This record gives sequence, structure tokens and C-alpha cells, in this order.
Amino acid sequence: MELGDEILARAREAAARTHPVPATAAELEALRVEALEHLALLPEPPAYKRATEPAREQARSRLPATEALLERALLFVKAAEGSKLAAQGQAIAQALESQVRALAAVSQGQIIAGEELTARAQEQARAVGELSAAFHRVRADLGLPVYDRATGTSRYDPHALESLEVNLPCPAPGCRTPGLFALSTRSPTHRFVCTKCRKPFVGYFGEVRSVESKRDAKAVHYTLQLDPVGGGVRRVEFDDASGGALPVAPRDLVALLYGVGQTLAAVENLSSGRVLWVKPRAACFLATAAYGPGAPELDAFRAFRDRVLMVRPAGRVLVRAYYAVGPHLAVPVARVPPLRRAVRAGLERLRPLIEPPR
Repeated sequence: MELGDEILARAREAAARTHPVPATAAELEALRVEALEHLALLPEPPAYKRATEPAREQARSRLPATEALLERALLFVKAAEGSKLAAQGQAIAQALESQVRALAAVSQGQIIAGEELTARAQEQARAVGELSAAFHRVRADLGLPVYDRATGTSRYDPHALESLEVNLPCPAPGCRTPGLFALSTRSPTHRFVCTKCRKPFVGYFGEVRSVESKRDAKAVHYTLQLDPVGGGVRRVEFDDASGGALPVAPRDLVALLYGVGQTLAAVENLSSGRVLWVKPRAACFLATAAYGPGAPELDAFRAFRDRVLMVRPAGRVLVRAYYAVGPHLAVPVARVPPLRRAVRAGLERLRPLIEPPR
């Protein structure tokens, strides 16, 4: 028997005995996200045999959860048989089967087999991460000659080795028209123009390291750790009061789309094609009281919060403090016209200093 065969047989038998529920795209996406989070926990195989090896115990402890998730994936494939969802579910099941074999090898201290099976599981995890991808990678050096006598150029000359073609929706209110755009992987920030409404917008691209979300009565607070396209690490935080969901997993490629006033309008998971349309928490309390709800001047203050304050530790502390006292300060501003005019005059002096350059 091969490594993990007993566990795989047990999961297949359990799935065969269970009556499947109808397969849906939402269930597939939830399964994909959970599988990617699980696959990211694969322990590194030991470099050499030791009497006590922590990786062996880690692998052994993760096998039951992997078996349960594999059973769920096989059950989904059974339910989706004959539909286009079946092939995507099968890809998830195959990645989890490889992880079972990798965990079995590591738990038994088989170093060479563990390295090979871990590499296979990680490669399949990358494929799972792009099941319904809204992008594809373009290698700029493919097809170039080693040396072109006519131009004097070579495939080894410095040039962008890779670019991305992405499907992005226009973040302008009332538009949301999707379009295909090309971008270089040298920088995470790119400017685009909608092909329909001709309004400019900005996209920030990065690969997800981790995601955290905290829900309160009014909104969800998201914290994303990203590896931006082009290098580096960045932490992005934002609030969403839309009631929607942001299903992302480690290694997913995401695009943060900024519209008018460079306010965060949407987050697209390019690995699944799903979009969260961000509705800001009504947190610009003084500005809202001074200008009125829905005023275009609010965009500058929200953009400053999202793009400047929320990406810095000191800024996040300042925003949390403002959330605590802002609602109380806004009440008299909204009720007393002279005070409202005075606050608006002060904000008008501040607004040109925080607005991004056009």
C-alpha cells in the first residue's frame, strides 16, 4: 500500500455512504477557501531523521481534519456529477489527497517521500487557488529568439518577464462595467480608465498572506496581510457595511479598486472572480454632520482614512479614538447651524491638504 492509502479509502467509503446535498457555486467557493487555508498549514518535511521531530507530530495531528475535509470534497464531487462544478471540486479533492499522502509521509519520518509529496500538494494548491481566476499570467519572454540579428535584442535582455491580464469592474457608481486590462508585475499600483464611462480608477494588487475579520452591529472590519505585486509586505484595513462577504484564502490574488476621490470602492478576488462592493461605515461623523450624508466632499476624508491612516499603526489608533468620540461630537454640529457652518469652514481648509494629487 502507498502512503495514506488507508486514510484515502476510509474517506472515499464515507463519502460513498453519505447522501449528497445539492452542489452550488457558493458551496464550491466556501470549500475552496477552506481547503486553501488548510493546505497552507502543511508542515515542512524534516531535513534529516531525528529521535524527536516536531514536524512528525504536527503532521500526525492534522491528518484527521484533512481526512474530514477530503470527505466533504468527495461528497461535493458526487453531488455535482455531470455539472461544470464537478471538475473544480475534483481539483480540490486531488489537492487534499496529495496532502493526506504528504502528511502520512512526514508523520512517519520519510524525508525524501515527504519532500516530493509536499511539493506536489503545494503545486496542486496553487491550481486550486485559480479555479475560477479572473486573470492570467503572460510571460513576455516566450517566443523571443535567443538573439535577433535584425533588432539586436535577446530574450536575456532586461525586460518585464511577466505581466497580468485581469478582468476588473469599473468602481464608478452606476457603472460597474467589466473590462480586460493588462498590467506589469513590477508595481502593485496601476491606473486604469473605464472603457464605458471613461472615468479613471486605481487598482492595488497583492497576494493574500492572511485575512482577519471582526463583525459588529454596523459593519465588518477586515485586516489583510498582502504580498504586493512587485515585492514587499503591506497591511490593509477597511470597514464594510454592505452586508456582503469577502471569501479569500492564502495565496489568492486580490485587487483593491479605488474610485472617485480614491475611496476604496471594491475588493475583487481575482483567483475566484468574486467582488465585494465596499460600503463605508458611516464613520466620517463630523464631516457628515457638516456637509450632509452623501456629499461628494466626504470622499476626500474617507480616502484619507483608508489610504493614509489605516495603513499606519499610529493612524489606526487615531481612527479608533475618533470612532469612540466622533458620534458624540457630531450631534451638536448637526443640530446647531452656526456650529455646522464653522466646522464646515474648518474642514474646507483641511480638505486640500489631504486630497490626493490629481
